[in-house]
Amino acid sequence: MTNTTARTNQAVTRIWLFGSLMSAFRGWSVWKKIKKTDGFNESCAAILIDDEVLEDAALKHLDEFLKKRKMKKAIIITANRKLLTQMDWGSNRILKVIRITRKQGLDLMRLFSLYEFDKYCRLVCVSLTRPYGRCGDLMLEDSSLACNATSGAPGQAQGRITPEDIVTIGIYRLYADNC
Repeated sequence: MTNTTARTNQAVTRIWLFGSLMSAFRGWSVWKKIKKTDGFNESCAAILIDDEVLEDAALKHLDEFLKKRKMKKAIIITANRKLLTQMDWGSNRILKVIRITRKQGLDLMRLFSLYEFDKYCRLVCVSLTRPYGRCGDLMLEDSSLACNATSGAPGQAQGRITPEDIVTIGIYRLYADNC
């Protein structure tokens, strides 16, 4: 590798790092606004729904998640207008639904992936591909993977992995003993 190539790579890395830090800083601003919501405290979860494929399963299993985490209420954070107008979310434990822009959601997830900013671990990102590295979309597409624990006992392969499996096992971790 030449000196010029090495310097170019360093410059690109610095620009990416600066962009990531700025995104996380904007995410911090979004989080501070969410924390000011009436009734939001240490027993309230913030569920950032970033993926329409997972939103039904996320809302369906919300009460189970809150019970497992010993939380009383949840705030749903979304950029999806359809979800905002939905009258029945399947839970009476939803304190509020907050609409944010897609960019604000990405900034909040950048903060979430770079820094443990909430000692109560109240923010949960419901997404197939974010934070970076999640790769849930690949699990849905791969026909060799079999699980479907939500329609059978955990550990018994009953078919392809479903969005519900990704939410209950991978995101909410409802079947994990140590969470």
